[in-house]
Amino acid sequence: MYRALQSYEPTAESHKTYHAKAAAHLDEVVAERRARLPLAQSSLPTLLRLSLDRPFSGELSVSPAPYKEGALARFWG
Repeated sequence: MYRALQSYEPTAESHKTYHAKAAAHLDEVVAERRARLPLAQSSLPTLLRLSLDRPFSGELSVSPAPYKEGALARFWG
């Protein structure tokens, strides 16, 4: 997206204004995403963790052990 914005050369004043606002908005979106990444990487949301802890509970049930191995192991303190 940055390349597309950087390669575009607006000619009309209204296009220049729109272009500047679009670039500023994209900067905000990227900054917010960067702020959320560490949160997403540090823990699983509670609901997701509960659903992984008790998969298919009831008559048909399976162990949550595979979810606690490999890449997901770090989320199970």
